[in-house]
Amino acid sequence: MEPANVWLPPSYMYKQAAKVDKAVNEYNAELRFGRNEDTGQWVVILVRGEQRIPVLGFNEIPHPDDALKRLYRSDARRRGNEILDELNKHNEAVQEAKRAAVKEAEGETAEYFEQATRWEGATPHFKSFRPTKKVS
Repeated sequence: MEPANVWLPPSYMYKQAAKVDKAVNEYNAELRFGRNEDTGQWVVILVRGEQRIPVLGFNEIPHPDDALKRLYRSDARRRGNEILDELNKHNEAVQEAKRAAVKEAEGETAEYFEQATRWEGATPHFKSFRPTKKVS
């Protein structure tokens, strides 16, 4: 993998970027914050030797707390099982909503089918009428 063209600005030029860089570096010593010259985005990068791998992108320089929150939320190393549980809960909620919609549609379809057969006079149910007594 070819290293990304990332520029790490001097702290006197971009004080906010320096604060974010310090925060992400304290979070993990292999992480830095800089500007990806290829895309124009501000990025958190993973530095391993000569390799610089962008791992998280921002359109503008974030507040250090916001950068750390987003970094933590997407950190699969530290909270991989939590992320998996969140995804599974979300997927189960989506599936349950789909099952409820299908059940509702099945009921409506059955009602329409029964109504249509009644209109045609061909109801699938046997009907017997009890004769009424004449009152004299």
